[in-house]
Amino acid sequence: QRKSIQSASVQLAEWTQKADEAVRKQREMTDALKELNDATRKYQDDAALARSTVGMGDRRRGLEEEKQQVERVFSKTDGGTEALKARQNALDALNQKYKEAILAEADWRAGVTAGLENWVDDASNYAGQAASATQSAMGGMVD
Repeated sequence: QRKSIQSASVQLAEWTQKADEAVRKQREMTDALKELNDATRKYQDDAALARSTVGMGDRRRGLEEEKQQVERVFSKTDGGTEALKARQNALDALNQKYKEAILAEADWRAGVTAGLENWVDDASNYAGQAASATQSAMGGMVD
């Protein structure tokens, strides 16, 4: 009887191991299928974005790209009231981000200030200037 119990125990362990392996493989296949579906959706979205943004400027194209990302995330939800509200909040925040960027860029004085700061940074970067001069001089010798 003891041998019978041991034999059954060994068989049970083997079946459990096989079942665990089957579950692991099934999860891997499910994950791979999900990744393929996500990739397909992304490529379809990219193609649609390319078609719909022909002739748009970089800023407008960026806005459309980010809206598409919001829609892609929303499509993974249940589409319920809470998800709809979160989607609308995200789109509102996105639109506000672009409006504020346009307003900030309209201030020419901020552009002058940024340009001067960059110039001062570049002018005081002696190591970078020396490296650039050395590369130019050495490059001229090789050519």
